[in-house]
This record gives sequence, structure tokens and C-alpha cells, in this order.
Amino acid sequence: MSESKVRSGIHPAGYFGCVSKSRGGRNEVIISPLVPFFQDLKHTIELEEEEIISELFWIVNSNAQAQNSGKRNKRKHATDAGSTDQGLHTETAGHLAIILENGEVLFYDPVQKRVTSRTITSASRLLGSDSPNGSLFAFDSTSSHVLKISPNDTKVLKEYKIHKQQHVTSIHSLPNEIIIGTTSAVFVLTSEDDAATKLFQNKKSHPIAAAAASSKEAGLVALAREGELEIEIVSLIKKGIVGTLKTTRSTHKLKAFTSGQEEFLIAVTDDGISIFSDPFKSFGNTPTTTFKSSSEEVSFFDAVFRDSSMTGFWIDNDHFHAEPLQWSRSGAGEVEVSINFSNGNGHNGQKEIIDDDESSDEDEEDEEDHEYASEESSEVVTMIKDNIHDHDRIAAICSQNFGHARQVVQRLDQDTCLKIFPILSLRIADQPQSSMLLNTWLQTIIILHGNSISKDADLVGLLKLLKSSLSESVKLLPNMLALQGRLILLESQLALRSELSNGEALDGEPVQPAQNGTVVYDGENDEYVEDGEAEDADDDEEDDED
Repeated sequence: MSESKVRSGIHPAGYFGCVSKSRGGRNEVIISPLVPFFQDLKHTIELEEEEIISELFWIVNSNAQAQNSGKRNKRKHATDAGSTDQGLHTETAGHLAIILENGEVLFYDPVQKRVTSRTITSASRLLGSDSPNGSLFAFDSTSSHVLKISPNDTKVLKEYKIHKQQHVTSIHSLPNEIIIGTTSAVFVLTSEDDAATKLFQNKKSHPIAAAAASSKEAGLVALAREGELEIEIVSLIKKGIVGTLKTTRSTHKLKAFTSGQEEFLIAVTDDGISIFSDPFKSFGNTPTTTFKSSSEEVSFFDAVFRDSSMTGFWIDNDHFHAEPLQWSRSGAGEVEVSINFSNGNGHNGQKEIIDDDESSDEDEEDEEDHEYASEESSEVVTMIKDNIHDHDRIAAICSQNFGHARQVVQRLDQDTCLKIFPILSLRIADQPQSSMLLNTWLQTIIILHGNSISKDADLVGLLKLLKSSLSESVKLLPNMLALQGRLILLESQLALRSELSNGEALDGEPVQPAQNGTVVYDGENDEYVEDGEAEDADDDEEDDED
């Protein structure tokens, strides 16, 4: 039976990914957390047979995300209040807009795990994009209007006019503007407008595949077209193209971000992820860094810069994978990202994001097959540095080399130790019984780098999480010890019964075979009589008395 899939890009902040499936009258959307702390938010949205999915878009409020970017995101548990117990709110997570073929729009809240609102339109087809301004902007080809739809309302908030002679091929939402591409021109509109304003006439007919706005240079946006090897820098003020950036392959995703005082542009292309430095000033420049996959079977489809680190994402059999990218502001040229992809089962050497039981079992079996024990602490140091981004391997290396913990931690630099700390903390908090060999590592890191840990709010949050988890385990300890004592006593009794039933000697005394299921010691059977003999003896005594 045929199956159709529609994949959206990664959540703008890198929190979630989603995949939709339509098969045999069953329509569903799978929400997959991409951050280890949010694994409790994994969910599948099941729709009715007639609710056929057309598009999926993430609708977030970039201003709310900026205000909350400094807060710690730890392991989350969804609540009905629209937030998790450690800080992820609906306000920052946003909504997933599920557009159906009948023109209906469903807004799903990934924190509350439910559809919060439905908007019905008369459109036969809606053309939209991910939106960073809190509302969905979609083109209705039936009415030739752009519709503004909010997750908090059940009706269309506003309609913007587009000349009916224009054939709209793309629409892209930016924080303050909406870019609309047609076969003949590029238009722009803002929330205050009633109709779209023409920017410039198209010299190329290819649809706009991606757009990104500068946060430092007012009125400048980057546009990438399908099949083109350059990115256009467009001025909304001058209403024209003011520069271009060169790529080796066509671009399908653009994201602008700042690091320090500099602004950068991520361009996800058909053959990798390119990073441009000061793209809205240095027109005509080439990427300072390009990340390419080591496997021909794997290509990146999105990238996120968050918390001073960059991550590239790829997907295999509906499973999302995250690859940490070693990026620096100074640039590193072309970098090959090592990916262990096995065609057929989609297994990846890196940590897999989707946490289903089957894949977890396979990962654990594969991890057990690796032998990381070493007699030299220097070898352990090398293994840790080489696998610092693979949490499972780091846990395995530390577990199998717990005897070297103090020496290795002393030889590792502080940055590496502070990267190991959250890995071990989460592992011990989640699996305290099976992670006992990691305790020495964690204790040593805290002793040597406690001052740095105490200054980092994120790491302090992990300590609180670890304390809470261990406290819960300690509460169960008395009952567990009592149960263990009973089990030991029962086991010894069963062993003794087995020995006696087999006629084995006890303390050197011979044991007679069991009679009627009763064990009889030699020298203790003088008073023992069979049940039938006892009854005969009683009858004889009664006859004598008579």
C-alpha cells in the first residue's frame, strides 16, 4: 500500500522535528524531540481518515525565544499549564501548523501535546512557510489573498491583496516582513499593509526556496532560488538586489545569526552546510566554512545555531539524527563530517534522536560490543576527546575505565571536563542502578572543577536534577533492603530444603530418605511411625483398656 510523507524543517530553535505519514486511511504526525531533556514530549498526532495533510510549518515568536534564550532547558515533563517543570513554555516552543487539503489549519502545542485551535478557510490550497513572528501567513490561490492566521484564534485575522494576474510561487515569513515570490516579480508586505508592495521585477523565473533577514542591517534580506548557485542580498529600502553570495550547489534553507559582534548566514545546500561571515556587508564573498557529509547516502537538510554551538540535521527512515559541527568564527574552510551510515537499516554511529524502544535496544547491543577498557590513562584521554560528542560512547568509556577516573580527569582540560559533566549527570540521574561506575568520574570532576560548575547556571541545574533523582532513590532504599533480606532468607531456605530432599549430609549427619514427603534424621526416628501404624497402636491400647 502506498505511503506519502511530508517533512517539515527542524524547529527554528532546534527543539523538535516532525514527520507526517498518510497510509491506508491513517494520517498521523510524529513529533520528535531533538534535545535530550525534552524526550518526554515525544508524541504522535493521529488524525481522521478525511484529514489529509498538505503541509507542516513551525510557528514561533522569535521575540519570546530571545527573551528566554538564557534560561536552562532541562529534562521536561508536560503539564496542562502550557509549560514544563523546568522552563519550556508554549510561548517559546510555539506551535506546529498542520495544513489539511480541505483548507483547514490545526495548531498543535508540543508542550501540552494537544491541538489547541482549528481555523477553517475556503482555500483549496494554502501555500506557506515556517514563521518566526507568531502567526501563519499563507497564500490562498482561490481568492488571491495572503491570509494571516493565529494559533490563538479560530478565524482568519486579516487578508492581504495580491494582484490576480500574479502567479504566486512562494511565500516566506520573516520577523517583520513577508516575502512573496511570483513568476514575474518579488513582493513584500508587513502587518500594517493592506496589500503587497512590489520590490523588483524578476530577472529569473525560479521560485524563491529560502529567505532570511539581517538582524543588524536594517532592511536587508537574503533570498535563495531553486536551482541557482547564488544567494541574492535584497534591500527592502532600495527595492532591489544589492549583492550576491556564491554557492557550489543550490540552496534550500537560509538562517541568519549573530555570534559576538559579527553576523553570519547559514546556507543549507544540496551538498552541505555553508557559513558566510558578514554576508550583508561583504557582497560577493564565498563561505568561510563548509560542512560536508562523509557519506554519499547522507545529506543535511537543516542546521541550527543555539547556545554558541552549531548542529546539522539529517533524516533516515523517519529518524532524525544530529551531528555537532565544529565551527569557529574565524572559519575552517571545507570540513568533512564523519557519519557512519549503514544502508538498509539506517544505523548511525552518532547518537540517534528518536528514542523508540527498538532503536534503543540496538544501540545498547552495539555499545556492548565495543571494548573501551584500557590499561593506560593516556589512551582513555584520547578516546574521550575523540568521542566527546557521542554520549553513549563517553558513558561506555568511563564505565569501563573507572579505575583511571582521577588520573584522566586531572589530565583533561577544563572545557572537556565540563562537557563530560552533563553527560554523566544525566546518565546517573536516569539510570542510577546501572551507572554506579560513573560515580567516581562525576565526584572527581566536581572536586577539581566545582568552582566553574557553580558559576554555570546550566550545570547547577543539572546538579539539582541529579540530587532530586538520587533523593527519590534513597527514599526507596529501606524497603529495598528489607526486601533483599527476605529474598536472601527465602533463598537459603530453598537451598536447605533441596539439600535435604536429595538426601545430602547436613553437618556430617547422614539423612534417611524422605518418607511421605517428610525428612527424617538418623537417630531421630525412634518416635516416628507411619500414620497407619500409629492408628493400629491406638486401637490396641483401647482394646486392652476394655
